[in-house]
Amino acid sequence: MSDSLKIVSSFQFSQGSLNMLREAAQADVLCVADTNELLAHLHEAEILCTYRLTRKWRKLAPQLRWLQASGAGVDELRPTGILDTDSGVIVTTAVGIHTTTLSEYVFASMLMFNRSWPEMVRLQDRHVWPRSANWYKLQGRELVDQT
Repeated sequence: MSDSLKIVSSFQFSQGSLNMLREAAQADVLCVADTNELLAHLHEAEILCTYRLTRKWRKLAPQLRWLQASGAGVDELRPTGILDTDSGVIVTTAVGIHTTTLSEYVFASMLMFNRSWPEMVRLQDRHVWPRSANWYKLQGRELVDQT
């Protein structure tokens, strides 16, 4: 592990993920648990993985060269100045990290609402068992050729 590269993260990684990160970076990754601990280690951070960034980051993290943001968007970082071309900091995001999860959620929601599942579950909770969809106005249509 290199003593020169300082990586600080407010993300709480599993031990397995943390080991993989340390091996890939050939450096230690310090995971902090709260804001006070993060602020205490910002002065040494060259790479920072965090959800939020203070506007005083230049003063608190003078060594910072790379910020890994947790989400896809970085609009909330604009007021900090870190996105300015002269900041000297590379900013990367986690764009695409939830692509599979979100697409599966959308597909499941399409099926659920197309087949009136929320209403069917409410009926089930009341121990009501409709003999046909028409009894309780349960809708159901094919998704084929729908947009």
